[in-house]
Amino acid sequence: MVLFSQVIAAEVDSMLDFSVRRGSSAAIVVSREIETRVIVRLLTGFLPPLEGVLSVNDIQPYLLNDKELSDFRKGIGVIYDDGGFISNLNVWENLTLQISYEGIVRKSEIEERGRKVLEVVGYDGSLSVLPNRLSMFERRQIAFARALLKEPLLMVYQSTLDGLSRSEQKHLSSLAQSYHEQDAGRTSMYITSNQDSLRGIQADLIYNAGGATPS
Repeated sequence: MVLFSQVIAAEVDSMLDFSVRRGSSAAIVVSREIETRVIVRLLTGFLPPLEGVLSVNDIQPYLLNDKELSDFRKGIGVIYDDGGFISNLNVWENLTLQISYEGIVRKSEIEERGRKVLEVVGYDGSLSVLPNRLSMFERRQIAFARALLKEPLLMVYQSTLDGLSRSEQKHLSSLAQSYHEQDAGRTSMYITSNQDSLRGIQADLIYNAGGATPS
């Protein structure tokens, strides 16, 4: 379960006070794009709240030491709005760097699994191109593939559907829904400042600045 209990954070306009049940999906709608980034940083332990309590499966990430935090992050997949890439590494290097470093997948399996997840997300472009040559849609495809390599129980979509065509939105939302439904223990969080981009998303909870309501 993800719990934000009366959380106040810098750059976030309103107090965050909601919970997301394990295995459910939630849409978190904020007023500004910078708030989506802050919430992701809170979830992944890069930033502590100024006030309140934030926990993921009863773990407060900002209280963990470096080793504990590294292990904690292995269970979270984040699809950043810009992909979240290292600019001087190519597509393949960005795709596999994290799992290579974390040792989640044996080296002998990395190439096979890397190509498989690229096929799943529908990316058929060059693997040697740098991120700045990719379209926004392609960046998010690669980011999705990178997250799939870890098979995380918590998937966080940071403005993943914003600024895309309807066909591109449909493609990524279908991938997200399919991944969510493959395991009853998987939790999905869509964080956006543009609620219109979430059309078609099946969320168990919608949280706006004014509070939470069932979808």
